[in-house]
Amino acid sequence: MQDQISATELAIKAYQKLKEVDPENELLKWMDSDDVSDEDFVKKFWDKKDPPEKFAGSMVSMRVETNYYLAVKKELKDKFNIEI
Repeated sequence: MQDQISATELAIKAYQKLKEVDPENELLKWMDSDDVSDEDFVKKFWDKKDPPEKFAGSMVSMRVETNYYLAVKKELKDKFNIEI
């Protein structure tokens, strides 16, 4: 449970920083667009061979939120030289 909470906190922190420096960035839509469903989010950021349905929901959430965080972290570093 704590891993899932930590992943959520990291994803939100990264999202907020990116929104602060680049409010039009494409990665922001994954967190704040009404057009993106939970399934879309999972599909975009799931990187395991087995489908997410084979895992507990908390594991799926932790994994996709961590991957979102890593994508935003890379974007911040590459485009703005910001480390989070």
